[in-house]
Amino acid sequence: MPGQPIPQPRIDALVKDAATGAERRRTEYSGVVWFGQPPDISGGIVSFTSTYVRDTTPFFLPDSLPYRRDAVADAVVACTASVQGSGAETNLITDVTGGWADDPRGGDLCWLQLRLDVYGREPLGISYRVVAVCDPAAVAVA
Repeated sequence: MPGQPIPQPRIDALVKDAATGAERRRTEYSGVVWFGQPPDISGGIVSFTSTYVRDTTPFFLPDSLPYRRDAVADAVVACTASVQGSGAETNLITDVTGGWADDPRGGDLCWLQLRLDVYGREPLGISYRVVAVCDPAAVAVA
């Protein structure tokens, strides 16, 4: 299971849809998530474990805006991920999927969630970038 994601500053912008000219909200999320503890690089020697990770656990983006479930039907989510740091020779990210997931507390809100299908040796750092484009009214709170 991944550790707590460490977000970078979120970027929000109002843009125009190239096809329709409609105003859209473009929000870019990025950060890193570690599987295992990040290595201690303060000394001269960095040690790695022999523990392998095989995980597909989705996680909510910690800085996700709240979205109205009924307003994201025509929204788009694009995401990418890459290995940021590892002590192993073989590390794989075989799938990256982003999308809205219902609020586990109930209600009509949803939040951005990311699922990484990863295999590698701990510690394994994965950087991610998620871009959401939606109607500006889909965001419940600015």
